[in-house]
Amino acid sequence: MRTGRGVVTLTTIGIVFAIVFALSSFDTPALAASTTITSLSCAPPSLVVMTDTTSQCTARISGAEGTISGETVTFSQTGGTGGASFTSSKTCGLSATSCAVAVTGSSLGQVILQASYAGDANNAASSGTASVTVVQGTTTTSVSCAPPLAEGAMQFEVSLSSPCTATVSGWGGMISGEVVYFSQTGGTGTVTLPSPASCALSTLGGVPSCQITVTGSSVGDVTIEAAYRGDTDNVGSSGATTFTVRFLTTVVGRPFPPIVTTMATTTTAVSPNSFLTVGPTSATTSTNQSSTQFPYGGFGSSKYLILTAVAVVLVAFGAMTWRRRSIPR
Repeated sequence: MRTGRGVVTLTTIGIVFAIVFALSSFDTPALAASTTITSLSCAPPSLVVMTDTTSQCTARISGAEGTISGETVTFSQTGGTGGASFTSSKTCGLSATSCAVAVTGSSLGQVILQASYAGDANNAASSGTASVTVVQGTTTTSVSCAPPLAEGAMQFEVSLSSPCTATVSGWGGMISGEVVYFSQTGGTGTVTLPSPASCALSTLGGVPSCQITVTGSSVGDVTIEAAYRGDTDNVGSSGATTFTVRFLTTVVGRPFPPIVTTMATTTTAVSPNSFLTVGPTSATTSTNQSSTQFPYGGFGSSKYLILTAVAVVLVAFGAMTWRRRSIPR
């Protein structure tokens, strides 16, 4: 009987161990991670190629369980025909549920960007995409021609040379060294342009500009145009200015009276020895001042008084001499 009881006891213990082993071989099912959604948006949606203009690309995570602030989102370019560069970093740390990075355009075309959230113990990974377009610079060309300062002239005159400067703004990429072309496109007067009538842009002053020199040929209004033809990174543009070329005006062999020329908001006084002229949309007034020149400086001068006194003495002396000769001895 004792032997039988021992067998039963051992059998019972074996069964218990078998059940525990069997139960331990099954994993406890884990709780499912929350499904997240990552959305990405970029503003503005277009960038001028190779400039400092940026687009802010913002990633937002929704559907997350618990706090995800401080977790990382990684950005990358996943497609497109253009190219973009990240200004500082390709990652950002979530503040609450969003964060952003900045991009610039490096080559023309559409750029597909992706934001990826890696997830954590409670949240599944997710990603989202957005696109930006890298475009050409839209340029604006302006031209100005300053009156020559030679011989005191403050106006455009026949046979005198004047500088004409072209400036290009709104550009993208590398524009330094590119060419601007000048031409006379209208007017009743004429100017002589250099050959070739062009100059190469320089960005030394921060804004691309260059200049040529024109010389007045015949009197009348003259319209000068400067044209930038553009390149791969920039759309071409042109601008024009109008001024008047005039002759020297004289009156009885003397220069015309001083002329005051008002152009826009700038007023300049013109030398009496200069030519008569006005610029575009200008109003000109003149004053004729005359004076009489007296010998020895006029009645009030010291020279006149001295000469008068000498004349009086001579007259008195002559009178006395005549009187003595006329008295009989």
